[in-house]
Amino acid sequence: MASSRVARGRKTQSLIAQWFRAHGWNTATSTEAFLSGKDIRNVDGFSIEVKATTAMPILTAITQAQNNADTGDIPIVVWRPNGYGETRISEWVAATTLEHMTALMRGQQQ
Repeated sequence: MASSRVARGRKTQSLIAQWFRAHGWNTATSTEAFLSGKDIRNVDGFSIEVKATTAMPILTAITQAQNNADTGDIPIVVWRPNGYGETRISEWVAATTLEHMTALMRGQQQ
């Protein structure tokens, strides 16, 4: 049986996949816990790593997303802080490098 920490992580991944499906990535899926690679699949152009932890080792998580990225993917880390349940999913933190954030912002201006 999975610990509550592991169960929370799996649930968080599932919620993020649902979030992306509801926002236009209709085939976004959560990766099974025993598989390596991206936590969320089928979000073209992005390598998404999901964390549901007390403390957020941001550089480690971004490196993990970068290592799982396909060529050209933007690494994104989504973090669910303690106390932020499903009803606050839009407030969960998403992070990337400044280089990639600048590219995303530039894309919004076009």
